[in-house]
Amino acid sequence: MTKNPDFFYIQSDSKEKDILLLHGWGGSSESFRAVFEFFKKNYRVTAIDFFGFGKSPPPPYAYSVTDYTKSLAEFLQSHNIRKAHIIAHSFGGRVAIELASRYPYLIDRLILTSSAGIKPKRKPIYYLKVLKYKIAKLLKKDLSNYGSKDYQNADGVMKAVFIKAVNYDQTKLLKNITAPTLLIWGENDKETPLYMAERMHKNIKNSNLVVLRDTGHFAFMDKSLLFLRHAQRFLGGNND
Repeated sequence: MTKNPDFFYIQSDSKEKDILLLHGWGGSSESFRAVFEFFKKNYRVTAIDFFGFGKSPPPPYAYSVTDYTKSLAEFLQSHNIRKAHIIAHSFGGRVAIELASRYPYLIDRLILTSSAGIKPKRKPIYYLKVLKYKIAKLLKKDLSNYGSKDYQNADGVMKAVFIKAVNYDQTKLLKNITAPTLLIWGENDKETPLYMAERMHKNIKNSNLVVLRDTGHFAFMDKSLLFLRHAQRFLGGNND
């Protein structure tokens, strides 16, 4: 395990081809441990902890997805990681979408699993909750019970990071992605519902969608062997 001055990462022995693993909100490099171990025989696999997660320090200010992406691009370039395959989950998918759109020369193939990035369909109850929150904040009441579990569990600057991320609609960036893309989704995903995968599939030109039955937001964990089989086939290696 190696620690760089900016954020923590783990990396397997050097191989000819790179795979980069990008975890979701609340996760870390350990989230992809099974994927890391599976591919490390034939790839140099790198898994990072985004700022504010795992063993990495929080960002110096409320980072946007674009800020995270710039930091990641600098990391890849400084570590001579070129044309990497990327496997990204949830929040990590946001950064991967941004990277594929703005730094296409850094990516070979892209796997998005239950990726965020699409503006969710909001029901009236959502806007009522937002209004209640604003009123409570104006009246300086206790706000600890407001917001999602991810927001409640966030500390310090990460609350502001979370708000920036969830309100960022990346739909327009999808058409800029030129890397071959595989979308692997859980059929019963409630955090990033299947309609988001279908919209990504529609907007990313060279993409395919695989739906894993009886799984949710963590399909790559719930059905890891099936996930790895699809990923391996897409990346073109036999991994024997």
